Amino acid sequence: MQNHIGIIIGLSSIAGAIVCFRVTNWWTSRKRERKMRHGVKREIRGERLLKRYGYELDASQRSVDAYLWLDGKKVKYQLRPDAFVSKGGRSYVVEIKTGEVAGNAMFSDTRRQMLEYHYYAGADGVIFVNADEGRIERVAFPRRRGSSRLFYSLLVALAFGAGLFFGRAW
Repeated sequence: MQNHIGIIIGLSSIAGAIVCFRVTNWWTSRKRERKMRHGVKREIRGERLLKRYGYELDASQRSVDAYLWLDGKKVKYQLRPDAFVSKGGRSYVVEIKTGEVAGNAMFSDTRRQMLEYHYYAGADGVIFVNADEGRIERVAFPRRRGSSRLFYSLLVALAFGAGLFFGRAW
Protein backbone atom coordinates (compact mmCIF):
# COMPACT_ATOMS: atom_id res chain seq x y z
CA MET A 1 0.00 0.00 0.00
CA GLN A 2 2.84 2.39 0.87
CA ASN A 3 4.42 1.84 -2.55
CA HIS A 4 1.14 2.69 -4.28
CA ILE A 5 0.83 6.01 -2.43
CA GLY A 6 4.41 6.94 -3.38
CA ILE A 7 3.75 6.09 -7.03
CA ILE A 8 0.50 8.07 -7.00
CA ILE A 9 2.24 11.10 -5.44
CA GLY A 10 5.10 10.85 -7.96
CA LEU A 11 2.78 10.58 -10.96
CA SER A 12 0.62 13.42 -9.62
CA SER A 13 3.70 15.60 -9.24
CA ILE A 14 4.80 14.86 -12.82
CA ALA A 15 1.28 15.52 -14.16
CA GLY A 16 1.11 18.78 -12.17
CA ALA A 17 4.47 19.89 -13.53
CA ILE A 18 3.38 19.13 -17.10
CA VAL A 19 0.12 21.06 -16.64
CA CYS A 20 1.98 23.98 -15.04
CA PHE A 21 4.51 24.02 -17.90
CA ARG A 22 1.78 24.00 -20.56
CA VAL A 23 -0.25 26.72 -18.85
CA THR A 24 2.87 28.89 -18.50
CA ASN A 25 3.72 28.43 -22.19
CA TRP A 26 0.13 29.22 -23.20
CA TRP A 27 0.08 32.36 -21.03
CA THR A 28 3.45 33.58 -22.33
CA SER A 29 2.42 32.98 -25.93
CA ARG A 30 -0.87 34.81 -25.37
CA LYS A 31 0.93 37.81 -23.83
CA ARG A 32 3.37 37.90 -26.77
CA GLU A 33 0.52 37.82 -29.32
CA ARG A 34 -1.36 40.56 -27.46
CA LYS A 35 1.79 42.71 -27.33
CA MET A 36 2.38 42.23 -31.08
CA ARG A 37 -1.24 43.16 -31.89
CA HIS A 38 -0.90 46.23 -29.69
CA GLY A 39 2.36 47.16 -31.46
CA VAL A 40 0.72 46.94 -34.88
CA LYS A 41 -2.20 49.05 -33.66
CA ARG A 42 0.16 51.65 -32.21
CA GLU A 43 2.07 51.92 -35.48
CA ILE A 44 -1.14 52.37 -37.45
CA ARG A 45 -2.36 54.97 -34.92
CA GLY A 46 1.02 56.75 -35.07
CA GLU A 47 1.08 56.79 -38.88
CA ARG A 48 -2.46 58.23 -38.98
CA LEU A 49 -1.42 60.91 -36.51
CA LEU A 50 1.59 61.82 -38.65
CA LYS A 51 -0.62 62.11 -41.76
CA ARG A 52 -3.07 64.29 -39.85
CA TYR A 53 -0.20 66.70 -39.07
CA GLY A 54 0.87 66.87 -42.71
CA TYR A 55 3.70 64.34 -42.79
CA GLU A 56 3.92 62.09 -45.82
CA LEU A 57 4.79 58.45 -45.14
CA ASP A 58 7.82 57.48 -47.24
CA ALA A 59 8.53 54.03 -45.81
CA SER A 60 7.51 51.82 -42.94
CA GLN A 61 9.85 49.40 -41.17
CA ARG A 62 12.71 50.01 -43.64
CA SER A 63 15.98 48.77 -42.26
CA VAL A 64 19.06 50.97 -41.90
CA ASP A 65 22.60 49.61 -41.99
CA ALA A 66 24.77 50.53 -39.03
CA TYR A 67 28.13 49.44 -37.70
CA LEU A 68 30.45 49.70 -34.77
CA TRP A 69 34.00 48.66 -34.04
CA LEU A 70 34.62 45.77 -31.62
CA ASP A 71 38.25 45.09 -30.79
CA GLY A 72 39.31 46.76 -34.02
CA LYS A 73 36.87 44.82 -36.20
CA LYS A 74 34.00 46.51 -38.00
CA VAL A 75 30.71 44.80 -37.06
CA LYS A 76 27.60 45.57 -39.08
CA TYR A 77 24.06 45.43 -37.74
CA GLN A 78 20.65 46.72 -38.75
CA LEU A 79 18.30 49.25 -37.26
CA ARG A 80 14.58 49.16 -37.97
CA PRO A 81 12.88 52.50 -37.32
CA ASP A 82 9.08 52.50 -37.28
CA ALA A 83 8.77 54.84 -40.27
CA PHE A 84 10.34 57.44 -42.50
CA VAL A 85 8.32 60.57 -43.28
CA SER A 86 8.79 63.88 -45.03
CA LYS A 87 7.29 67.34 -44.70
CA GLY A 88 8.30 70.66 -46.21
CA GLY A 89 11.21 69.16 -48.14
CA ARG A 90 12.76 67.64 -45.03
CA SER A 91 13.01 63.94 -44.18
CA TYR A 92 12.52 62.42 -40.75
CA VAL A 93 13.01 59.04 -39.11
CA VAL A 94 10.13 58.13 -36.78
CA GLU A 95 9.96 56.25 -33.50
CA ILE A 96 6.44 55.39 -32.32
CA LYS A 97 5.98 54.34 -28.69
CA THR A 98 3.22 53.63 -26.19
CA GLY A 99 3.07 53.26 -22.44
CA GLU A 100 4.04 55.44 -19.51
CA VAL A 101 7.74 54.70 -19.61
CA ALA A 102 8.58 54.01 -23.26
CA GLY A 103 6.05 56.66 -24.36
CA ASN A 104 8.34 59.30 -22.89
CA ALA A 105 11.08 60.64 -25.17
CA MET A 106 13.32 61.07 -22.12
CA PHE A 107 13.23 57.34 -21.26
CA SER A 108 16.88 56.30 -21.56
CA ASP A 109 16.36 53.32 -23.90
CA THR A 110 14.10 55.35 -26.20
CA ARG A 111 16.48 58.31 -26.16
CA ARG A 112 19.47 56.13 -27.08
CA GLN A 113 17.44 54.44 -29.83
CA MET A 114 16.52 57.81 -31.35
CA LEU A 115 20.14 58.99 -31.13
CA GLU A 116 21.22 55.88 -33.03
CA TYR A 117 18.56 56.55 -35.69
CA HIS A 118 19.70 60.17 -35.93
CA TYR A 119 23.30 59.09 -36.41
CA TYR A 120 22.73 56.38 -39.05
CA ALA A 121 19.43 57.04 -40.87
CA GLY A 122 20.62 59.99 -42.96
CA ALA A 123 17.41 61.93 -42.26
CA ASP A 124 17.13 65.63 -41.45
CA GLY A 125 15.68 64.87 -38.03
CA VAL A 126 13.92 62.47 -35.69
CA ILE A 127 10.22 62.49 -34.81
CA PHE A 128 8.96 60.88 -31.61
CA VAL A 129 5.31 59.82 -31.55
CA ASN A 130 3.50 58.93 -28.33
CA ALA A 131 0.61 56.98 -29.85
CA ASP A 132 -1.27 56.68 -26.55
CA GLU A 133 -1.42 60.44 -26.01
CA GLY A 134 -1.59 61.41 -29.70
CA ARG A 135 1.51 63.56 -29.33
CA ILE A 136 4.24 64.25 -31.91
CA GLU A 137 7.58 65.74 -30.91
CA ARG A 138 10.56 66.71 -33.05
CA VAL A 139 13.77 65.57 -31.44
CA ALA A 140 17.06 67.33 -32.08
CA PHE A 141 20.44 66.22 -30.81
CA PRO A 142 23.22 68.80 -30.49
CA ARG A 143 26.28 68.43 -32.64
CA ARG A 144 29.33 67.15 -30.89
CA ARG A 145 31.52 69.95 -29.67
CA GLY A 146 34.70 70.40 -31.61
CA SER A 147 33.50 68.71 -34.79
CA SER A 148 32.49 72.01 -36.42
CA ARG A 149 35.63 73.68 -35.06
CA LEU A 150 37.72 70.98 -36.70
CA PHE A 151 35.84 71.40 -39.97
CA TYR A 152 36.39 75.17 -40.02
CA SER A 153 40.06 74.75 -39.07
CA LEU A 154 40.56 72.35 -41.99
CA LEU A 155 38.68 74.73 -44.29
CA VAL A 156 40.93 77.66 -43.27
CA ALA A 157 44.04 75.50 -43.70
CA LEU A 158 42.84 74.39 -47.14
CA ALA A 159 42.14 77.99 -48.17
CA PHE A 160 45.55 79.07 -46.87
CA GLY A 161 47.27 76.22 -48.73
CA ALA A 162 45.37 77.04 -51.93
CA GLY A 163 46.36 80.69 -51.54
CA LEU A 164 50.02 79.76 -51.23
CA PHE A 165 49.85 77.39 -54.19
CA PHE A 166 47.96 79.73 -56.51
CA GLY A 167 49.92 82.75 -55.28
CA ARG A 168 53.13 81.16 -56.51
CA ALA A 169 51.57 80.07 -59.76
CA TRP A 170 50.85 83.66 -60.78
